[in-house]
Amino acid sequence: MTHNRTSPPRNLKLIIILTVALVLNAVVLGGLGWCSYRFYRDDALVRQRDSIIKDLRGWRWANSRNFPGPLHETGLYRGD
Repeated sequence: MTHNRTSPPRNLKLIIILTVALVLNAVVLGGLGWCSYRFYRDDALVRQRDSIIKDLRGWRWANSRNFPGPLHETGLYRGD
């Protein structure tokens, strides 16, 4: 089997195509992983911030039955 020197063999073309596909998959999966990590990190920071805000506001007292808030007025609050 003789090959023309100007065109690469079919196997080399296939290897290049598969390598490009593999690199693109790795980039996409890496990007999705990074986004997932960022969302997880941001969620943890928001939860921590909300916890601190609740503690500073006195969240337990604010959610008690004696607090005259909008949930008591609408009847949506069912109690502890």
